[in-house]
Amino acid sequence: MHSLRGLPPILCLVLGCLALGYFASGAEPANGDLVIDRFPADVGNSWDYTRTFYLVMHDTSAGDSVEYLVVDSLHAEFLSVDLLDGWKCYKYSSQLFEAGNVYSDIVWYAHPDSAFLEIAYTPPTHAGPPWKDAVGFGFDFGGRYFTNLEEFRLYLHQMRTSRFADSHAETTYWKPPKKLFVFPLTAGMEWISMTDPWKEERKVVGEEAVEVPAGLFHTLRIEMRPDMESFWLYQWLSELGVIKDSAYFDTTEAINEFGDTVGYVLGYDRYELLRGEPTEVQHEGSQDGSADLLSIPPGYPNPFCTSSLIRFSLSGEGCTKTTLKIYNILGREVRTLVDEQKCAGDYEILWDGKDDRGMEVASGVYFCRLTVGEITKSKKIILAK
Repeated sequence: MHSLRGLPPILCLVLGCLALGYFASGAEPANGDLVIDRFPADVGNSWDYTRTFYLVMHDTSAGDSVEYLVVDSLHAEFLSVDLLDGWKCYKYSSQLFEAGNVYSDIVWYAHPDSAFLEIAYTPPTHAGPPWKDAVGFGFDFGGRYFTNLEEFRLYLHQMRTSRFADSHAETTYWKPPKKLFVFPLTAGMEWISMTDPWKEERKVVGEEAVEVPAGLFHTLRIEMRPDMESFWLYQWLSELGVIKDSAYFDTTEAINEFGDTVGYVLGYDRYELLRGEPTEVQHEGSQDGSADLLSIPPGYPNPFCTSSLIRFSLSGEGCTKTTLKIYNILGREVRTLVDEQKCAGDYEILWDGKDDRGMEVASGVYFCRLTVGEITKSKKIILAK
C-alpha cells in the first residue's frame, strides 16, 4: 500500500457516481461472433489471478491527492463432484491472499453446459492477523460503514458472490439458485441472475479482445447490474473461464469530522488471469520423448504454513545441469533451491518459505520450476500462514 501524502483526520466518504474512463482499460472490440457453449467446471481445472485494488482521494480543499494501491493474488480450483440437495454439483474452492491474510471460500455450481447455477456456499474462513486500521478515515458504501481498507477490500471480494448478504455457520443454499451464465452464450443476451436478497440483471454487452498477464483473449464482456447505486461489476468470459473481473466505485464527496466537504474518492477492484490450466508447464528440448526423463509431483503438504517438501525424480544416463527454483505469482524468482549437476535418482528438497535473502515470503501462490537440461516442468504450491 502506498500513500502519497498524509490524509486529513476522520473523513466520512459518501459514494456516488462512476468514472467512466476505467471501463475500457485493457480491452478492444473483437471481430466475429463468439459463442461460448459451457463453463470449464472440470475437476482439476484451476486458475490464478492477480488482484489490483486502487483507491484515490482527491482533497479539493488542500489541492492534494492520496493514493492506495494493493496487489494481491487469488487461487481457484474445482475439487470434486458432489450431490447436494438433489443437484449434481461441482465443488469450487478459492483462496484470496490479501495483505498477510488468507480467505478461503467453497461454492457449489451446477449445469456448466446450460444455465450455470450457483447452488450453495459456505461462509468464508480467515487465517492471518486481524484487520488493521490502514487509513485515518471511515466511509460509507452501500449502506455499510467501513473503518479500514482491509475490511472494504474483503467486502468487495464477497460482492462477487453476494455471500456477505446472509452469513451462516454452515452450508447455505440459494433459493432459487443464482444464474451466473446462460449457455450457449453470445453477445446481446441478457437474463435475471437473482431476485433475492436483491435483483441483479446481467447482459452480454459485446465481444472484446482483452489483454491480461496470461495473454490476449477473445472474450464476451458481461455487465452485472445489482440493484445498488454507485457500484458496477463487469466480467470478461472466454472458453477458458473468467479472464477478467472488475468492480468500479466512486464518491461524490468526502466529509471531514467537522462536516465540511473536502473532496471526492474513486477507485476499482480488478482481477486478471495470471495463469490457467494446465498448471504444469513443459518445454521440450527434443522430439524423442525426453520430457519423460523427469517428474515432479506437487509439494507436500500443499497448502503449507511453514515448509514444503519438494520431491522430483530424474532418469537417463549421465549427469545433467539441474535447477529447482521458486517463483511468485507475478513470475519473479524468489528462491534457488538447486543449481548443480544431478544424476538419475529420487530427490527431496525442503523449502522453508524464505527467499534467497533469508526473509520469510508472504502467503500466496508460488511455483516450483524444475529444469533439467532443456526440459522444464512446474508445479503450483500454496503458502497459507
